[in-house]
Amino acid sequence: MTPLAAGDRERFRAAEAAFAHDGMRVLAFAYRTLAADVPRGQWETQLTLAGLIGLADPVRPEVPAAIRACHAAGIRVIMVTGDHPQTALAIAREIGLVQSVRPRVITGDELARLTDAQLQVALDEPEILFARVGANQKMVIVAALQRKNHIVAATGDGVNDAPALKRADIGIAMAISGTDVAKEAADMILLDDNFASIVAAIEEGRAVFDNIRKFLTYILTSNIPSSCRIWRSRCSGFRCR
Repeated sequence: MTPLAAGDRERFRAAEAAFAHDGMRVLAFAYRTLAADVPRGQWETQLTLAGLIGLADPVRPEVPAAIRACHAAGIRVIMVTGDHPQTALAIAREIGLVQSVRPRVITGDELARLTDAQLQVALDEPEILFARVGANQKMVIVAALQRKNHIVAATGDGVNDAPALKRADIGIAMAISGTDVAKEAADMILLDDNFASIVAAIEEGRAVFDNIRKFLTYILTSNIPSSCRIWRSRCSGFRCR
């Protein structure tokens, strides 16, 4: 086993940054030769770093168009992830979620230091991402948005997403990759795990709402004059005021 030199550490960190910049999730692999009498609690000590692996999770091709549709419809999309900040930023740029040179990226450590007032101000940023956040912090973000009088829909698939799904006005769990805990906490289950399907459902819902509003407007404007004519005919023999 050779101790890591300063140059080796920088080389690995540069490789990690390059993977994250390309939108990959980075795993570090290490090993150790164990003797038979080594206690289990010491198995993960004195390890030798073997290398890094970057995992690509391709973006669905329909997501960028769905993001544009959300922006056009006045729906704000905020990414909240446990991934590396550079990974989150690279994916956000790929799908068109952020376009500015320096969007606001808040990590879980930074979020833990923010007061409620500071978080409220930060959420007013035009482009904001949350990365390396913990399970309880997702619920904190949902609650902060609700205090700003926003109707919040939260998506998630893991056990740690359950508190945020429960707190949100509409919790949306993934049917394919989602855990049973997430599905139980959610109000809605997305059968195809596709963000674009959420946008399509919102479009359908708004169309239904618009049709109901038009129908009620038509009924009220046509029935009220009709009712007045009937009433006037019935009370024609009386002096009405």
